[in-house]
Amino acid sequence: MVSNPMTSSTKVQDQRILLCLQAQTLVTLQASQDFDVMHPVARVQDLRQHGHYIETIRVNGLPSSGEVHRGGWYVFNRSVEPADGVKVNG
Repeated sequence: MVSNPMTSSTKVQDQRILLCLQAQTLVTLQASQDFDVMHPVARVQDLRQHGHYIETIRVNGLPSSGEVHRGGWYVFNRSVEPADGVKVNG
């Protein structure tokens, strides 16, 4: 996937991650490959700082390269609704 600077701002990447997490779980490698997010960890941190409760489960994966990839499996928790302005860390 070729990046378009107009659609690759961190805000747009944050929205891609959030939309995905509202529908399913997400793994760091998937965020990079499927959603053109260059630094998934930072994007998830942005979302947490905006009050979204996202859990991280550490995983080891085996991408097509054959090398073990240590990453995160992100799970959006809908049951937690923080008050406006509250920072939540997962």
